[in-house]
Amino acid sequence: MKKILVWCLCFIMVLQFATPGNPAQLIAKLATAQQDASSLFIPALFNLHNRTPRFGFEVDSVLLPGSPVYNRAKELGANVVRINWRVSWSVMQSSQGAAIDFSSLSDLENMLRGLNSLNIQPAIIVDDYPRWATSKPSNCAPIRSDRFADFAEFMHQMVLRYKSPPFNVKLWELGNEPDVDFGSAIDSNFGCWGNKSDAAFYGGTTYGAMLKAVAPAIRQADPEAKILIGGLLLDNNNTQVPAGEGRPESFFAGILSSGAAAAFDYAAYHGYSFYDGRDIDYSGQALNGKWASSNPNRNGIARGKPNWLKDAMAQYGTSKPLILNEVALVCIAAFFPQPCTTPGAAFFNAQANYVAPAITRAFANGTEQVVWYTLDGPGWNNVGLLDGDGNPRPAFFAYKTLIQQLAGSQLPPQSVNYGSSSEAYRFQRGPNVVDVLWSLDNTPRVVSVPQTQFISAVDRDGTPINPLLNGGDAQLTVGLGGIYITRTP
Repeated sequence: MKKILVWCLCFIMVLQFATPGNPAQLIAKLATAQQDASSLFIPALFNLHNRTPRFGFEVDSVLLPGSPVYNRAKELGANVVRINWRVSWSVMQSSQGAAIDFSSLSDLENMLRGLNSLNIQPAIIVDDYPRWATSKPSNCAPIRSDRFADFAEFMHQMVLRYKSPPFNVKLWELGNEPDVDFGSAIDSNFGCWGNKSDAAFYGGTTYGAMLKAVAPAIRQADPEAKILIGGLLLDNNNTQVPAGEGRPESFFAGILSSGAAAAFDYAAYHGYSFYDGRDIDYSGQALNGKWASSNPNRNGIARGKPNWLKDAMAQYGTSKPLILNEVALVCIAAFFPQPCTTPGAAFFNAQANYVAPAITRAFANGTEQVVWYTLDGPGWNNVGLLDGDGNPRPAFFAYKTLIQQLAGSQLPPQSVNYGSSSEAYRFQRGPNVVDVLWSLDNTPRVVSVPQTQFISAVDRDGTPINPLLNGGDAQLTVGLGGIYITRTP
């Protein structure tokens, strides 16, 4: 009788999937059906649980089919790529009212065609504003309010052109790190909207006003388009500045106070940690006095930033999905000359160890997508997953393993206990679960799983682990880089 019920449920679910209707309703029905038959696992339907592409990377080069970086992107298995430095409103429309010139985007268009063949979704950043539209003579300055309509029309035309095959662009990010104020009139591809003289909201209300003016034009061109706020640098939650210079962390509240919550779909933010030569858990603790909290569940950037953003939205009665669209362990010689002037194996090992804890913690605290900056290398301060010759660094294999192990799982994961010296999270994946766990320091720890529940395990790099059998337990060793244990619930 149970088998008959399961097969009936399968048939009903397939009908629901095939029947035209509201995708959100279908997802809700599917989730209910899964709860009623927890032993049922149909991969094609299960992936509907979360339509947000989950694993991403950014590239600084043009990712063209056949190139070494393109082939590595295919190997990595990520499903979204963040694209910056490609769309320049300034180049494409040199004077107000002029026809928009798309000729500068030929490389981008070839890149989009190639991504489409890999089933990788592009997320395109639009910045580099023309000086006829900005509030000061710079391509990196707030757009004047009387030029919002021009920007809205530009975005309307962009979305119309790229919404359909062979391009299929659905994710549009308006600016990059807009909560930065450069002060002087310089050109840049990040920042632009921060305002130190705005003691209340650091320029966030002006950015919010722009969102409200532009979002309707984007959505009219493509109702399926998703709008991201420019990924926030959000360097500190408690900036100490001289009187009258404002606090950058108030920028996001400025967006919300302007009433712009309905004008964006995702709240994007950035999260970097800085290597200082130690072999430590960089994403799990507050460093340099930033993102410190007495609450261990909010301490450090991986936990602190997403929860801070959720709290800010709650104060304004809204809730938006979060995207961590720049994450990496960085080695900056200006900060730490000894380990970072010529980074060696110790840094690249620490960078690989950073992948699972940083990303898993982000997922556990409400983030729905992560984007490693960057894929191609060597990258800004050696953040590239590849080196300058296109060869994989250790972090490439660590990220590839995480993607393979967590693909098709449900978000958010749940915290589980493997002992006080480790941290662990459980992802539901079909009828089984995948536990991601790591040591909280550089001392390897032994953890145990009942043999009757153990299925398999791999290390940070995807190498299978053969556990030591001890009585009724399967024992495994875990370090800073983490391991993945597949087991029955």
